[in-house]
Amino acid sequence: MDEPAAALDRRAALGRLGALAWREPDARGEMPAAPHIHEGHTWKHADGMLYRIVRDGWRDPFNKTERLTMLAFGQILSPAEIRAVVDDLKTLWSAAQRRLLLTNEGAVRERVSRPAPVPDSSTKWSLLMLPERFSFITGLLAMLLVLGSPGAAAEVTLTHVHGLAWSADGARLFIPSHHGLAVYENGAWSKAPGPQHDYMGFSATRERFYSSGHPAPNSGLVNPFGLIRSDDGGKTWKKLGLEGESDFHLLATGYASNAVYVFNHGRNSRMKTAGLHYTLNDGFTWKQAAGRGIEGEPMSLAVHPEDAKVVAVGTRDALFLSVDAGENFRHVASGQALAVSFDLDGTHLWHAGHDGTPTLTRVDWKSGRASAVSLPPLAGDAVAYIAQNPARRGEYAIATFKRSAFLSRDGGKRWEAIAREGKGLDRREGAAAKRR
Repeated sequence: MDEPAAALDRRAALGRLGALAWREPDARGEMPAAPHIHEGHTWKHADGMLYRIVRDGWRDPFNKTERLTMLAFGQILSPAEIRAVVDDLKTLWSAAQRRLLLTNEGAVRERVSRPAPVPDSSTKWSLLMLPERFSFITGLLAMLLVLGSPGAAAEVTLTHVHGLAWSADGARLFIPSHHGLAVYENGAWSKAPGPQHDYMGFSATRERFYSSGHPAPNSGLVNPFGLIRSDDGGKTWKKLGLEGESDFHLLATGYASNAVYVFNHGRNSRMKTAGLHYTLNDGFTWKQAAGRGIEGEPMSLAVHPEDAKVVAVGTRDALFLSVDAGENFRHVASGQALAVSFDLDGTHLWHAGHDGTPTLTRVDWKSGRASAVSLPPLAGDAVAYIAQNPARRGEYAIATFKRSAFLSRDGGKRWEAIAREGKGLDRREGAAAKRR
């Protein structure tokens, strides 16, 4: 049965919902759905992840309520119907994106004995065969929240913010995004040399960058990355395993120890269950942490700069800390913890939240003494990442959910904007005037 032209137009319109304003909070103060067409991000995720999002639901980390932006449909749709939704999403992507997905999934199936649920050739159950379900499922597609990337814009430096890190000499600030690494140096922005990958869970140590994420189009690499490492500032990357299997959005490293902690959302060939895991040898072996004492949904993660056994987890409810490699956690501070970061001397934790207004707090994690840190005006926004300059310890950077970035050279007393909602600000003349 051919789908009526009007229905096709409606489906295309639903797939584009959120395209104009998906980066801005809606009337509820929550981040709305991103578009699912080829300019979006949905196509970068494997069938298994999309299946789980439809089944279990999804909520943007910025959103403050317990309400899922993408509702869970596991008790409403059958497994076959969920596969149909995933199949229909693919019709909104480009031919090149569909080919890349098929190539990557074929490689994964050769390595993983029990892949996540994916549509198979024996179940060609498209929406075109289900007119009675059409209205319901297209409505579902409109609500589906998967982080996406906008169309290219020459003036926009930051298409999204997926991390924040300084170079070891403190000269360059790196912000990973959907299209490679943006670099702030000497008051000006530029693109870092190297592949323009979609870096997720980006984190830096004294000597290296670690990341997860998705390959740039036509790179020939398997999607997602699993864990990768760069020893030359992002010019080249080494695979450390789990490519084609896992995309770690929550990933943190020990600055001096090179310990890597991640939250994985499902099993893979190295991790038998979902949860907190860590590696001390660049992914050669992984150990699961029990995570006892953590309450609420994990939203942020940080590792002590030197002691690989000390790790902090921020959730929707509170900030928690472990001194035994994630086996047991104790409560450090109440309230939403959207971002968390250790000072490089290891004595203090910075954590950011939103309790009606954005907050930033610095706490001595041993004594519990805390002090509020001033913030620049952040209308409808909050801090997503925090980083301390290793060469000038009084200098800090923050990046926000709405793609703004700020520098403080006095420990957080005053902040200077270096990016506003995605657009990098040239500060070279101001810096020169100050030197004069």
